[in-house]
Amino acid sequence: FKLGLFGVPGMSFGAAKIVGWGYTLVAAAATLFAGRGALRDDRKPLVWMAILILATLRSPFLPQTYAVFPPLWLLTLLGAIAAPTTRTLAMVLFGWAALNVYWPIDWPIDPRVLAVSHAVPQAATVAVAVLALRRGLQPEGVPA
Repeated sequence: FKLGLFGVPGMSFGAAKIVGWGYTLVAAAATLFAGRGALRDDRKPLVWMAILILATLRSPFLPQTYAVFPPLWLLTLLGAIAAPTTRTLAMVLFGWAALNVYWPIDWPIDPRVLAVSHAVPQAATVAVAVLALRRGLQPEGVPA
């Protein structure tokens, strides 16, 4: 629907169903991949939390204000297991800021601006989940 606001043709309920099933397939594939692989015991919570976060993207009615809590928790865990460097701190702060872009949906604003403002934390959510999956699925001998 957001792409429809910007003039992309064919962005209807049918297209939304296809995108929703795409999210479902991504979450199911991540679950299958994680279940078949040998996960490190200390990384299992990261992987399963990332999968749950990806699964929430399937819901078209999840308010953005509620959707940011799990990625913020996951971002906190990722920051806690990373090496304490200036780069790590900067990345965590950048992720925190990106996840907290918020504009109330009842304010009089151009719907395209609202769509872009909601796309920022959604993209940050996907990035945090992918990062957690990458870190969690690394073999035992590979340094994180």
